[in-house]
Amino acid sequence: MTAGNTPVVRNLTGKPDNVVYKEQQIIEKCEQIESALPSSLLAYFMYLKVSVLPATRLAYVKEILSFLEYLIDSGVTAAGAVKDIPEYDLYSVSADDVNIYIDYSRRYKKFVGEKETIFTNGNKALSRKKAALASLYKFFFRDGKSRERMRRAEKLWIGKFFD
Repeated sequence: MTAGNTPVVRNLTGKPDNVVYKEQQIIEKCEQIESALPSSLLAYFMYLKVSVLPATRLAYVKEILSFLEYLIDSGVTAAGAVKDIPEYDLYSVSADDVNIYIDYSRRYKKFVGEKETIFTNGNKALSRKKAALASLYKFFFRDGKSRERMRRAEKLWIGKFFD
């Protein structure tokens, strides 16, 4: 596998080289997206690395990026950029914020460049969004982040939203 700019794969996993190379590309894409997210999520990213497959990790970080962009656009946080969202704002997200985001995600408009674009998501995509956010907020709870806030969220949100 040394055609053009393709790196040499030193594969000791038993997987085909093309699979290892594709996984590496996915991992690099994850790291690129993660670098644009708040540094307070670093422990969560480490958790994802060892807990899920690279493709799932990529899907989750993309969904979390989308959610954080929504928090800015909707005024839930005063941060001007995703990377600048304070830790407190992440822990202060309510069940209503998440439910409104999921509903908003069914069909929404956004400017891509100078063109307004309509985005739609079906049930499978909405379920993935819910799974990514559930994973993040359950991690916060297990990790002891904002324990008091998360206790309230567990009663109001995790119990109702994910049963």
